[in-house]
Amino acid sequence: MNAARKLTHLLLGALLLILLGGSWHPGAPFLGSHRSATSPAATPRPAHRGASAIAAVAGPAVPVPVPVPQLSFDFPRADLPQAPGVASLAIPGRNGIYLVPYIQTQPDLHFRVRVQDAPPGSVVEVVLDQGAHNARAARASPPTYDGDFSNVEPGDHRLVAEVYLDQPGGTRLASAELTHVARGDIVAAIGDSTTEGNGGAYFPFMPNWVSALANAADWTSPDGRNFPQAGAFARPEAPASFTSTLGTILEQQRQHPVLVLNDGWSGATTQSYRDISSSHDLAAEYAAAQPNSWIINLGVNDPLIHASAADFAANMRAVLQTLTTRYGARNADIHVACPTYAKDRRHDGEATYLPLIDQLRGAAGLGAAPNFFSYFRDNPSAIADKVHPNATGYRDMAALWARALQGQGWSCS
Repeated sequence: MNAARKLTHLLLGALLLILLGGSWHPGAPFLGSHRSATSPAATPRPAHRGASAIAAVAGPAVPVPVPVPQLSFDFPRADLPQAPGVASLAIPGRNGIYLVPYIQTQPDLHFRVRVQDAPPGSVVEVVLDQGAHNARAARASPPTYDGDFSNVEPGDHRLVAEVYLDQPGGTRLASAELTHVARGDIVAAIGDSTTEGNGGAYFPFMPNWVSALANAADWTSPDGRNFPQAGAFARPEAPASFTSTLGTILEQQRQHPVLVLNDGWSGATTQSYRDISSSHDLAAEYAAAQPNSWIINLGVNDPLIHASAADFAANMRAVLQTLTTRYGARNADIHVACPTYAKDRRHDGEATYLPLIDQLRGAAGLGAAPNFFSYFRDNPSAIADKVHPNATGYRDMAALWARALQGQGWSCS
């Protein structure tokens, strides 16, 4: 009986030892029995299987990924996918918006950066002309991340925005770059069909400079800012007027970017341009581009409505007043040409306007301008029909306007 009880205790002890993660062999003492100093109990017992299983499931701590900051320029901005990183200016034209490489006439350059996922304590810095001897930096702080560079020199510039972990020059986390950020001159060319470009080559509407370089390279300036724009009458087509050639010449003369806006309206008279100069279309264009110079060639169509010399002068003064009061033009930056000579009898009516243009120039202190009346009268081969210049005539008009904008003027009478 005692032997049976002893065997039962031995088996129960062995079973309990196995369940608790130990091992048992014959002769090993069971739980609760006496152990000597040399027994296996002197060795630390292994951890419980349950604890090992929990540790295996939990594993080592996994670091939480930190998002990489994202940077882009909101203003100026690159809007043309075919030219990523090139700043663009969107101008409301006669056939909708068209894009040119960015240009502004104001001396102060404003910028705004879009920042996403910047870590706390990080710093955003914008650099103008990074790497140049005259480079400048400005801190862009949240929440707007904007700023200004004052008195920027005329020319093409580059903007670089960078996010640093703690301070500029430290660990850089992200960057963005924008090229062709120009300060220059924007000339608004006001006129009739001889400014719009009737009589010359025609191109399909080109919504940006990439399209212009592909379709009208000979009539597009090297920097892409000047190319045939959709005409007010010819739209959606874009006549090749003198304007894009003039922009190229002026840029070469001045050694900085120049954009010439084609504001010619086929059939316009000084009377109708009074309304055009106050129109929503012209106001939207000038608000976007903000020209700083105006050239005017009107009068060849006025004899068709039997406008007297007094009518012509009154209408022209009204146009000038709109430019000065509404758009902030200075008189010295307005240049009024002697109107294009017409081969038909209307040139008799034009001749009566010529002395009044000279009087107006002197009284208002206007800038120098060409005499297209005498030029086309003396160069009839430059006229495509009765009044509109051909390709040669338009190139000559560009050259004459460029000389006038340098200060060389011609009297009308």
